Amino acid sequence: MEKRVFIFIAISLSILFAYNKYFAPKIPEKLPEQISRPAVTSGTLKPEPSSLKAAPEGVLAEPEQKVEKIEGKDVVVETDLYRIVLTTSGARIKSFRLKKYKEAKVKKEVLEKNLARIEASLRREQKPGERKKLTRERDRLQYLIKRKPVPGEGVELVPFDGDFYGHYPLTLSLPALDKKGRLNAALYGVNRESLKLGEGRDTGSIEFRYLTPEGIEIIKKLRFSLGSYLIGVEISVRNNSSRAINEENFLVSYGPGIGLLKKTQVRSRQVSPFATWVNGKVLRDIAGREIGKGFIKKTTMKWGQFLIHPGPVGWTALRNAYFVVALIPKETAGAQLLDNEDETRKIALKMPPFSLAPGQDISEKLSLYLGPQDMAVLRKSGSHLEAIIDFGFWSWIAKPIYALLKIFDKWLGNYGLSIILLSFVIKLVFYPFTHKSFEAMKNMQEGMKAIQPEMEALKEKHKDNPQKLNKATMALYKKRGVNPLGGCKGGCLPMLFQTPVFFALYAVLYNTIELRQAPFIHGWINDLSAPDPYFILPVLMGGTMYLQQKLTGMGGSGGAQPDQAKMMSIMMPAVLTFIFFRLPAGVVLYWLCFNVFTSLQQLLIKKKSEAKAKAKA
Repeated sequence: MEKRVFIFIAISLSILFAYNKYFAPKIPEKLPEQISRPAVTSGTLKPEPSSLKAAPEGVLAEPEQKVEKIEGKDVVVETDLYRIVLTTSGARIKSFRLKKYKEAKVKKEVLEKNLARIEASLRREQKPGERKKLTRERDRLQYLIKRKPVPGEGVELVPFDGDFYGHYPLTLSLPALDKKGRLNAALYGVNRESLKLGEGRDTGSIEFRYLTPEGIEIIKKLRFSLGSYLIGVEISVRNNSSRAINEENFLVSYGPGIGLLKKTQVRSRQVSPFATWVNGKVLRDIAGREIGKGFIKKTTMKWGQFLIHPGPVGWTALRNAYFVVALIPKETAGAQLLDNEDETRKIALKMPPFSLAPGQDISEKLSLYLGPQDMAVLRKSGSHLEAIIDFGFWSWIAKPIYALLKIFDKWLGNYGLSIILLSFVIKLVFYPFTHKSFEAMKNMQEGMKAIQPEMEALKEKHKDNPQKLNKATMALYKKRGVNPLGGCKGGCLPMLFQTPVFFALYAVLYNTIELRQAPFIHGWINDLSAPDPYFILPVLMGGTMYLQQKLTGMGGSGGAQPDQAKMMSIMMPAVLTFIFFRLPAGVVLYWLCFNVFTSLQQLLIKKKSEAKAKAKA
C-alpha cells in the first residue's frame, strides 16, 4: 500500500516540476513595435517602445489616480442579457448585472464572522502592504453587509470599489491634458436618461459630452445591441481651444477588478487573471514579488508596477473564475496591465499618440466585452476571445472533457449525472489496462501467499543478517516467479489513469460558466463547482476507497507488515477525505463514481479467481 502512495506522490510532483520548468509561460524578450498613428498636424511622432517592460513611474499614471467621488445622474440601459447603470460622473459604469446568471448566496453571519477575523488581523498587522490589503477586505465586507444582497439577483460584475470609493470602471486618460484626472470626476452631459432594447428596437446608444475649462471637448459614446455582450465604445477628442495639442497619449482602462463576491474570483494567484492577444497567440500574465518566481506559473509582472505589451494587440482581458472583461481595439493599440497585492487590477488600451491643431478632432473606436466565460459566446463574439479561457497544463484533456460534459448534459439535463456518465466512460476506456493490472496483482498475491512459509523460514535463518535475507528473498521470488511489484502496479494504475482527468475536471469546474451553480440534487448539492455543504460526498468517497483497498488486499501481500498495511489502509482514505472536503462537489462525485466502478471490477476479478480455484480443487 505505502509503495503505491509514494509512487503516486512522486509522479504527481514530477509532473508539477516538469511543467514548471519546461511548459510554464516565459516572458517574451521582445514584442513588435507599436505602430504610430500619423499625426493630424504636421510633425514627426516618436515611436512607441518595442520591449516588454514595466512603465517608468508616472508615464501612465491614470490607473493609480485617486478619483474624487462625485455623485452624478444614473443612466440605465437594459438589454435581454444585462442591466447596466452608467453615471454622468466621468461617464463611467456604475453597475453591470447579468440577467442570466444569479449572484452567489452568502449568509450575513459568514460575512460578519469574516469581518471580525479581518479586524482582529488589522489590529496585529504592522506591515503597510498587508494593512492596505486587510483594510480593503474590511471595507469590502462592510459594504456587503450594509448592501444586503438579495439571492436570485443577477450577478454584479462591478467591484464594490465603485460605490465605496468612487472608482468606477471605463475611465479615460489624457496624461498631458489632464494631469489631475478631472475627466473621470467631471459631470458629463448626456443625451438620454435611459434606454431599453427589445420590442422592435435591436440597438441603441448613449452619448456623454464634457467641455474642459481649456476648451477641449470629450465625447464618449456607448452602443448596445440585443443578444450580445459586446458594447461599442467611441471616444472623441475635439480641440476647441486656440492651442495645438502635441503628442498626447490616449488611454482607456477598466478596473479595479471584476466581480463583487470573492466566491467568483480566481481562486489562486497561480491562475493568470490577465490575458492579452498578441501576434496570433495569447499571453497570460500574473504578478508576484519577484519576476520568474512561482510554483505553477512563473510571474511576469511585479505587484504595483505597470506591464506594457506595446502591441499591436488584438485585445486585453481581465478575468475571474467565470466572468471576463475585455477591451478590443478596432485599430492599432498597445496594452497596459496593473496588479496589486490587494487584488485591485486594471487593464488598459493605449492608443497611438496623436496631435491636434485648433479646430481638429480625432476619434477612437473599441469594443468592450463584459460577460461570462462561455466558450460558445466568446467564439461568437469574434477576435479569438475564446482563447481567454485557460485550462492550464491540462487543457489537452480538459477541452475534450468539457465537450463531452456538454453533450452528456444535452442528453441528461443534469451536469451531476453527466459527471457520473463521464466517470463510467473513462472507466470503460481504461478497462483493458486496469483489468490486466488487477489480474497481475491477484496473481502476485496468490504467489506471495504460496511462498509465505518459505519466507518465514528465511527470516528465521537470516534474522541477524539483513543483507543475506534480502538476497535470499530476491532469489526466492525469482525461483517461484513472483513479482512483488505487481501489487504496486495494480494499485497505482487506477489512480494514475484518473489523475489527469481529475485535474482536468477541476479546471473545467473552475473555468466554465456552465458548471457555475449547476445543481446535482436540489436541497443537497445546488452547485457542483462548490464543496459539498454536508460533506456527504467526501465521506462516501473515503468509504469507497477503503472498500476498494479491502477488495484488492493491498498492503498485506506486498511485503509490508500487517500493522503497517492496516494503518495505511485507514490513513490514506482518511487523508484524502479531509482534502476532498474543500474540493468542488463535481470533482468528488467523479472520484467517488470511479471508485465504485473500480470496486465492481475488482469484485468481478475476485469471483473469477475464486471460480478458477474451485475448478482446480
